[in-house]
Amino acid sequence: MTNVRENAMPQASIPARAERASRRPSVVAKAYFHAAEAIVKSVVDVPQLPRAAHFIPTWKCDLKCATCQVWKRGAWEDELDTSAMIGIIKKLACLDIVKVIGGEPFARPDLSELCDAMWEHIDPYLLQITTAGTRTDRIVPFLERHGRPGLQIRVSMDGLEDIYPKMRRGDEEHGYRQVVETIREGSKLARERGFSMGVNFCVTDKSVEDLPKVVAFCREHGVDCVPGMAVQPFLQHVPDWESVEHKVLMIDEPDKVADVMRRVDWGSKQGIGKAAAAFLKRENVHLFAERMHHRPVKPFGCREVRSLAYVMPNGDMAVCGLRYDAIGNLTQNTVEEIWTSPRATELRGLVDACQGCQQASTQIMSRMYGGSVAPRREGPRW
Repeated sequence: MTNVRENAMPQASIPARAERASRRPSVVAKAYFHAAEAIVKSVVDVPQLPRAAHFIPTWKCDLKCATCQVWKRGAWEDELDTSAMIGIIKKLACLDIVKVIGGEPFARPDLSELCDAMWEHIDPYLLQITTAGTRTDRIVPFLERHGRPGLQIRVSMDGLEDIYPKMRRGDEEHGYRQVVETIREGSKLARERGFSMGVNFCVTDKSVEDLPKVVAFCREHGVDCVPGMAVQPFLQHVPDWESVEHKVLMIDEPDKVADVMRRVDWGSKQGIGKAAAAFLKRENVHLFAERMHHRPVKPFGCREVRSLAYVMPNGDMAVCGLRYDAIGNLTQNTVEEIWTSPRATELRGLVDACQGCQQASTQIMSRMYGGSVAPRREGPRW
């Protein structure tokens, strides 16, 4: 197997890395202040700039996963080039959290350049990149260059060698082995550079029996294991919210799934602080219980088009991961112009009328930036 370190990009100098790391306390303080400010302003619904964003640089994907529809899109012709993408990143300095999703972010050969721009112009509290993990030859050099406090890499791994290809369809001969190598190599760099690495595990009736083994594998390599549930719709434009049937995919035995999850230690622990880790664990337990028992979806105080944003591959700032209605385009306007426009006001009304959704990241971040304003319902605590 090729030694991926041979082609690693030049590392930042030790003084430069130390200087960046020394800024973390101020970055963390700013992020917590913005979260507290958002909670206060949500009480009276005073507009503010977005503080967290799902950033989609590409829809291209390496796999054809059983629980995902993104790979069926096929329309990538409106994806911005490097220069234009960096131009919109420069306008997003208001953000504290950037979640880079897709598609497969590492399908873009310029992802390292885009992240250079994010560190320089945004310097976020958390820069999270979710990847299938099969492009080890790109991911490890990327971590050599960008590994630092504030970076979080999430690798999707829904089971071990027998289950993985049934969940993550693609290059079944090499895909699983590449994911394992990415985690092994990445975990070494995480310990050296101080960034966070975790495994996203999609829980289904088929995969859940492998969860204890994957948790043990993660513990062996010092990385987090973060279970999640596949839902529909997700990252899929929905023209009419009123007709949507939200559902959890591939879980017909919720008691069995809950029993396995109760017996293992999972969740985000690295790189985000104890308070944030405890908050995320609490919210995930609540959401899992609600979903697995197929309780009706209800509004949850969604903060999209307020504290939260979606940025699409063509530069559009869209309503959310289920409604791609454009608020405005960052190649033409600033965030401030888009966020204070009549169009933004109109689409906030659309969000307020939404019946609710199953997107865990949106629900959790809405509660992070909406606090007690977001309605909660009690579910079984396992």
